[in-house]
Amino acid sequence: MVEDSAPVHGELDEKLSEYIDLKLEPLVNQAVKAEEEVRYRQLKWIVVFVGVVGVGTFVTLTNYLIKDAVEDAVEEQIGFAGEQLEIGIAFTMATKIAISAEVPPEDVRFMMTFLEKAANNDKLKASYNFTPLLIQVAQSLVSAGLSRELDKLVVLFETEVLRIGELTEAFLHHYGQEIVGRPIAPDINDFALMTFEKLERAAPDSGYPELGLLYRTLYEANKSRGAVSATVVELLGQSTQLNDGDRILFFEHMLLRSNWGNWVLSSTPAVLQIERSIRQFFYKYSNDIAKIYGLSTSRTIREASNGLNADDAAALAQWIAFYGKPPET
Repeated sequence: MVEDSAPVHGELDEKLSEYIDLKLEPLVNQAVKAEEEVRYRQLKWIVVFVGVVGVGTFVTLTNYLIKDAVEDAVEEQIGFAGEQLEIGIAFTMATKIAISAEVPPEDVRFMMTFLEKAANNDKLKASYNFTPLLIQVAQSLVSAGLSRELDKLVVLFETEVLRIGELTEAFLHHYGQEIVGRPIAPDINDFALMTFEKLERAAPDSGYPELGLLYRTLYEANKSRGAVSATVVELLGQSTQLNDGDRILFFEHMLLRSNWGNWVLSSTPAVLQIERSIRQFFYKYSNDIAKIYGLSTSRTIREASNGLNADDAAALAQWIAFYGKPPET
């Protein structure tokens, strides 16, 4: 999700440093041993430095500093160091995309070119700071809605996408919304649907069973058009088997998207289609939800067909999931 207006240079540098502290350090610390902490801190400040001086200046300096290395052993070490610096540059670009209003095409090209090269470099992929980079790039591309680049990324790193929870989550949202956000539900040979089905199968082991079930339910509801679908009713029944937290999230994610202003800063045809699909879903299946969850009334659920604000969405999700009293109006 992007901001309404791009920050000025000084604000961006400050936000960039804060964002890196917030996003990069916890991820790296999960994978790095105590003795690697010094290397990480050095890398973090290199990333911040790149954000200040600019990519062009930094690459020129890097090339100048390493151009005279000729011995094979030295070249190998410098080559890997250069790749580590490229990770820093790519992370900086992905971070700027996440916190800025504009998406510079040259930044996207650099990130994708680097990742295409990295896809065939097992040593680079095994380095402790590559996974945080891949997560940040994926999340930034999802927030920017760059479908073509995401399609390429999932092909290059399918194994990682299906194994790493944060990647599975990001791509489940992207491809789930891709298949729900179309006026006509895609067929079985559609790339987005085929990719979603792989993610759907990986979702329980990745820690996001509610997301696979959520988007599958909405997709099947869209396919059924006017009629109540027995498949959808069965999927709603499966949602009762989720644990308490995931069951709440199953409904909360859905209810939040009944009003596009809850989850994006600006609407698109796909966003409006998702909103419309969810409102129709709660209008059509309110009685089934009430019956499956043993609720005394379906009227409160049906109110979601008019769209809910974020607070009401969270309250209604809690009520449905725990068979409690309807939230007061």
